[in-house]
Amino acid sequence: MPVRHVMFNALPDPVRDRLVRCLDGQGPPRPILSAPTNAGAGILGWSFLALAAAAVTLVLVCNHFGSLWSGVQGTGHLLGYAGSIFLLFVSTLMAIKRLRFKSTLPFRAGRYLLPADYVDATGPKLTMIPMSDLVNVGAVHHHTNGVYSHSRITFSFQGNVSQSFDVRSQAEVQAKVGELEWSRQALRAAFASRDVQQLIALDPFFEVRRDDAWDRLVAVDPPHAAGGHAPRVGTMPSFLHPGFIAGASTLVAVILALPLWYVRNLLSDEAMFRTAKEVGSEFAYEGYIHSGRRHLDEVKTSLLPRAALTEAKREGSVTALRAVLKKYPGSVVEGETRAAVHELFSKTLADFRAQASTSDPVMLSFMEKLISYLEKSERSTVEVRFDPPSTDMLAKLDAVLQQKAQALRPRGAGVAPVAKHFDVEHSLPREAAIVNNLAAGFKRVFPTDILELKQGERLTDNAGAARVNPSVPTIYIHYDVGSSGTMYSGERSDRAFVGILVDFDGTMRIPGVRDAFDFKLKVMPPDEFTVEYTSTAGLGANLASAPPDDRVYEVMALRAFDQLAGKLRSIFFKPGSMALQGADESGPAQGGSAPDARPLGRSPRQ
Repeated sequence: MPVRHVMFNALPDPVRDRLVRCLDGQGPPRPILSAPTNAGAGILGWSFLALAAAAVTLVLVCNHFGSLWSGVQGTGHLLGYAGSIFLLFVSTLMAIKRLRFKSTLPFRAGRYLLPADYVDATGPKLTMIPMSDLVNVGAVHHHTNGVYSHSRITFSFQGNVSQSFDVRSQAEVQAKVGELEWSRQALRAAFASRDVQQLIALDPFFEVRRDDAWDRLVAVDPPHAAGGHAPRVGTMPSFLHPGFIAGASTLVAVILALPLWYVRNLLSDEAMFRTAKEVGSEFAYEGYIHSGRRHLDEVKTSLLPRAALTEAKREGSVTALRAVLKKYPGSVVEGETRAAVHELFSKTLADFRAQASTSDPVMLSFMEKLISYLEKSERSTVEVRFDPPSTDMLAKLDAVLQQKAQALRPRGAGVAPVAKHFDVEHSLPREAAIVNNLAAGFKRVFPTDILELKQGERLTDNAGAARVNPSVPTIYIHYDVGSSGTMYSGERSDRAFVGILVDFDGTMRIPGVRDAFDFKLKVMPPDEFTVEYTSTAGLGANLASAPPDDRVYEVMALRAFDQLAGKLRSIFFKPGSMALQGADESGPAQGGSAPDARPLGRSPRQ
């Protein structure tokens, strides 16, 4: 026989009344096995889903709310709001439906095994399988960690249909199978003896089965018959029908998602703006600009550049202030920023005047022009470029010195040559030391973002256009190397060395300024100095005790350039000023790893 489907309300009144009492255990036949539906679990599940959807919606609203850089959500978040709102309404209506559905059933919903039928009464439509289609009964006993937990009885029907029930003990399995067999025998006996009362007691569907009225029962819920008093399945409100729930939830999600997203962003934007104003930093306002909307004009045109200026003033450097001018050109604080830059330059100039040398009034006037130029040009670099003596000139100097040495000391060992000790390889480190020494003094008065000395390229043409009109403020230093007229020799050596005289001719120029500041310096060799060097083993006594030419002239040159560094500082700064502290700390160069100190002095035979 086929599986039957019938609406509960389509059953005759006596059948409905008897079936309700049967399923509720208040009348015969008592179900052999039952598996009632847990309506509370469904309600709890949908309620939990509704709470989860509400939590997701709340998280979307609160996520980065009022947070700088990410406080305003993009349109992509609309899908999140629509999805969470849809799920919230669907789960809420489904929970209500579950709660209402339980009250519409006049019987306890569930699956039941009766003597004549298996009945699925989980809803208003009943599904029934005649027990005459039963082909097998099996039981499986379940254990957990070796301990018996329960048994499952499975009833197999024709058409590969099976239904299972759980029981609590193995003994109950035997009892239920025996009860089923007894009830089926009793049913067959009542049918054979035509015992109607017994058949009614064992089969709540007796009237329908007797009249073979299954095909005449409508498959839909029939209208309520007037005067009927048998239990009926109540009707569900139209708003709890699945189609209405899906459609209404979609409509609500579409209607609410956009306003919720908009209002959330509106409030978050205001919170972002308040936070940015409370912090008051450039970074905070940049964070608002990154995602804020309502106050962009005010932040960009006023609050942001003013915050940047405040931070630059707190830092107190020209670099920070000029960064504000560069980053926010034409802003409302441009005038105030330029005034702050001028104030720093004026303060630095005042500091310099307090420590400036008074020996040459032209120097101070020129430095004032230089500071003014650096402020207007927004530069800070002043180059120092050297113009060394030519190789030819030094070679001629060596020839003249040899002639003089032969005339003064015809039987002497000769004079060590000078020229090779002033080539590029030897001179560049000395020139760099002068620049570093002078720059160290200037740094004690001038911040490097106002004035910074740097070594520039060497000059190759004394009359070049770059010397007359440089592209950056430049200090040109031309120097000549000559003989001081003094001859030096060691204590135990007949080798002679010429005393080095260095004349320095300096010029300081500013681009576009006709006036220049000139200065001249002359550096004389000392009366006596010490050379440290490594002795050469295996040579004669005189040669072994004589310092090499490189060490002697290197020491004399370093002494000369050391004096120049100190004298250059004294041109710009008065005695006792901070810039002159440590001006002569470099001292002469040292020798090798096993030095012999040998003093050299004026030769008595010069």
